[in-house]
Amino acid sequence: MGTRNKLLDLNDNLFEAMERVLDADLSTPEGQKELEMGKTVADIGAVIVNNAKIVLTVQRLYEDGRINDPKLLIGDKADASTS
Repeated sequence: MGTRNKLLDLNDNLFEAMERVLDADLSTPEGQKELEMGKTVADIGAVIVNNAKIVLTVQRLYEDGRINDPKLLIGDKADASTS
C-alpha cells in the first residue's frame, strides 16, 4: 500500500478506525488495543486537520496581499502548486 496523505484519505481512515472500535469487544485486551489505536488515529487526525487550516489561512493571507512570502510560513512547497 502506498502512502496516502490526502484529507479524503484521512476521512476514510477515521471512519475505518471508528468501525473497528465499534465492532471490538472492549472487554478483551484486543478490544482495548483497538480503542487505544482509534484514539491515536483521532488525535493524529486532529493535528493534520489543524495543520491544513493553518496552510489554508496562510494561502488566503498571501492571496489577499496581507503577507508577502508564504514560504516564510509554509516552506518552499508553497510554489509546488504553481509549477
